[in-house]
Amino acid sequence: MPSPTPIYLDNNSTTPIHPEVADTMLRAAKDLIGNPASQHSLGRKTRRVLEEAREGIASLLGGKTGGMEADRLIFTSGGTEANQLAIRGLVDCRLQIAACDLKSQPNIVISSLEHPSALGAAEALAQNGFELRKLAASTSGIVDASQLSQLLDERTQLVSVMLANNETGVLQPVAEIASLAEPKKIPVHTDAIQAIGKIPVNFRELGVTAMSVAPHKFHGPLGIGGLLLRHDTKLQPLFQGGFQQAGLRPGTESVALALGFFTALV
Repeated sequence: MPSPTPIYLDNNSTTPIHPEVADTMLRAAKDLIGNPASQHSLGRKTRRVLEEAREGIASLLGGKTGGMEADRLIFTSGGTEANQLAIRGLVDCRLQIAACDLKSQPNIVISSLEHPSALGAAEALAQNGFELRKLAASTSGIVDASQLSQLLDERTQLVSVMLANNETGVLQPVAEIASLAEPKKIPVHTDAIQAIGKIPVNFRELGVTAMSVAPHKFHGPLGIGGLLLRHDTKLQPLFQGGFQQAGLRPGTESVALALGFFTALV
C-alpha cells in the first residue's frame, strides 16, 4: 500500500516553500553566478538583481525606497539574527562602562512576551550593564501600552515589542508604543516575523525604527531574513571584517535567497 500523504500542521513554525519560489531560486542559482561584490560584468549583473529584490521587498513592507530618506533593508541569515542585530545594534554599548553607577545606567524596555531570540539579546545586554525593563501583558495576552511612560526615561535606549505573538497570535499595539516613544526620540524595534504574510504590515505606518522579517514564515526560503531600518538609523554591526551592506552585515549576500524572499512576499 502507498504511504499516506502527511498532513502538515506546523506552518506557524515554518511553511513549505512555494513551488514558484523554488523555481525562481533554482534559475537564479544557475544563471546568476557572479559575486555581487565583484566589479566584472557578471558581478554587476548579480548586484543589479540583488538590489532590485532588496528594493522590492522594502517597498512591499511599506518602507520608503526613494529619495534622501530611503529606508534600508539589511539581509540576515534569518529572523533570529535580525532580532539580535536590532536589539544589540541599536543601543550604544559604549555606555556599559557606566553601569556601576545606577544613576547613569542605560536601560532597554522589552515586552514579557517576546520570542527567545529577542529576549536572549536583551538578556545579553543585561549581563553587560544594561537595566532590563519589562513591559507586562494583561491576561488577554496584550501588552499594556499605558505602562510605557512609567518605564521610559532619559537613559532608555530602545523599546522592543513584537507585532504578533508566535505562540498565541495576539496582535500588539506597536503603533501606539512607537507614538509614545517618538517624542523622547527613543528607537522602537518590532519583531514582525509572525505577522507578515498573515496581516497587512506597513513599516512606515507602524512608526517603528526597525522591523524584523523572515520569509520562511510565508512560503519563502529558510536561511535568509531581513531587518528594515529607518533611513536615519545608526546601527552597530554584530560582525566585522567586510564591506557588504555598508558594513552593517558583512558577508556575501545570496541573490538566490533574496529573490526567493521577494517572490514569496509578492
